[in-house]
Amino acid sequence: MFYFLTGRKNPTRYINFAPDLSLGESREQEVINNLNEKNVKIVLTHELSDKWGNPLISKYILENFRRKKEIFEFSLWEKN
Repeated sequence: MFYFLTGRKNPTRYINFAPDLSLGESREQEVINNLNEKNVKIVLTHELSDKWGNPLISKYILENFRRKKEIFEFSLWEKN
């Protein structure tokens, strides 16, 4: 729904990342590469960062983005 409302395409081939479902290291790196290649400037997350799965993606977001806004259980992250 986020991409529909913003008129944008998902930069990765994944719809979302469930905290209890690990993508695996190679797929996580693929997502990070997609975010870099497509110069993604905003990321929307659900839940607090300590509940995120996929440690490589989590680390990438925490190191390269800053939390700009919180709306209920969602956080909007802006690239540093």
